[in-house]
Amino acid sequence: MRGNTDNKTTRCLLIALCFCVSCRFLFAQGFVEDWPELHKKDLSKWAAKTGLSFRFLSELTETATYDDAKEVEDGYFWYFIENVDAKTLSKRKHILLSTWAAGTGHCLTLYVLKKNGARLEKVWQSQDNLCTTSVLGAAKTQAKPDGRIIVRYREYLQDYGPEKAEAPILRVKVIYKWDGATYVNAGRTEWPEPRVSGR
Repeated sequence: MRGNTDNKTTRCLLIALCFCVSCRFLFAQGFVEDWPELHKKDLSKWAAKTGLSFRFLSELTETATYDDAKEVEDGYFWYFIENVDAKTLSKRKHILLSTWAAGTGHCLTLYVLKKNGARLEKVWQSQDNLCTTSVLGAAKTQAKPDGRIIVRYREYLQDYGPEKAEAPILRVKVIYKWDGATYVNAGRTEWPEPRVSGR
C-alpha cells in the first residue's frame, strides 16, 4: 500500500516538474519572439524621456551590448534600459547607459560610451555583481557632476540565518570614478535600513 502511495507521489512530482519546465520554456520562447517589439517600446520611452533620437539610442544600446549578445545562443541579449544620461558626464564626452537584464534577478550592468567622430565607442563596462533580489527592487544609477557614478540598491544582510523571523535589510551604495584611463570601483558603503514600526 505504501509503495503505491510513493509511486503516486513520485508521478505527481514528475508531472509538476514537467509542467514547470514547459511553462518556463514557453515563457522564454514568447519573450524571444516579443523581444524586438519590447526593445522598440523601451527605446521609444527613453527617446521621449531624454530628448535623444530613437536612432541614436538604438546605436547606443547596440554598441554597448554587442559583446554580451555574442555570448548568447539566440543572438538576443535581453535587457531593459534603467538609465541613459548624455549630459552629466559630457565634460569627458562620456554617456552613461545602465541596463537591467531580463528576469527576476534584476542584474544591473553599467556602460560608458563616447562619440568618436560619427561613431560610438564603448569606454567601459561594469563587471561587478550588481544583482538584487526582486522583492527588494532593482539597483539604480546616477551620474554626478564631479564625474562619479553612483549605484544604489537594497540587499539582505549576508549572515542572515533562516531561524531569524525577519531578514535585516541593508542599503548599499557603490561608487565608480574615472582614474584617467577607465572607471574603477571607488568603494562600497552599506548601512541597516530602518525597520518600520509595526512590521
